[in-house]
Amino acid sequence: MSNSTRMWISLLGGCVFCLFVDGCGKAKKEDVAFSGASAPTASAPKIYSMEDVDKELKEGQVVMSSAHENIRAFFQSHANYQVCKDMESFTVAVVRNSKVDKHADDIYIVARYNRDGTIGAMDVGPPQFSVSDLTSYCK
Repeated sequence: MSNSTRMWISLLGGCVFCLFVDGCGKAKKEDVAFSGASAPTASAPKIYSMEDVDKELKEGQVVMSSAHENIRAFFQSHANYQVCKDMESFTVAVVRNSKVDKHADDIYIVARYNRDGTIGAMDVGPPQFSVSDLTSYCK
């Protein structure tokens, strides 16, 4: 074999070797990326405080004199809130903190509507802050 043929075979062999080594390196990197060791950890479920709920309601434009449709849209777009009762006169919703920690209080939102459909009164708090039995609405 001539020297130029040997050189081409060596060059071709080196390229094939590099491609093989690089391909194996990528496979190992992908395996590491999908392993549990380097994967980002999922955030722990949040326990909402009354301040958190108040803040989210205000950011969602659910304030006094807001329309009934605003509060419906807010609850539809926020999966952490469960609407228990939605009537013309009032809405009861809950954030289930007890699903995250059995010792945590659930936070209830009660909105009472004026005759024109705007929010006339709104209470946010755990069920023991209410004179009515809010838990009966959210079974």
